[in-house]
Amino acid sequence: MMAQQKNITGIWEGKLNAGVEIRIVFHFTKNADGTYAASLDSPDQGAKGIVCSNVLVLNDSVNLEIISIKGFFKGLLTNDSVIAGKWMQGPASLPLTVKRVLQVSNAKRPQTPQPPFSY
Repeated sequence: MMAQQKNITGIWEGKLNAGVEIRIVFHFTKNADGTYAASLDSPDQGAKGIVCSNVLVLNDSVNLEIISIKGFFKGLLTNDSVIAGKWMQGPASLPLTVKRVLQVSNAKRPQTPQPPFSY
């Protein structure tokens, strides 16, 4: 019996700790032929809709490449709402876990800081 492919259609969000926390958001859609397409947002960096290529979902593995920023994500679907993996870009290889969400979270950065200031 052939293993049934998981459905990862939707929005997946996680935080990359690269000295500072950066939110990473993947948007997965399923094509008519059963393959997946994806785009990447990095809301904290003002980036939205970056095209992902070579999106491969096989059994529990999720791999994709972001050619325009020379990035890669390789992960494992640990359950229906969590993909745990690695973000690779340049010399960096950082852990990244993304979770299925209904909508992208708002940044929790107050635009009107209150005293006492931490700087």
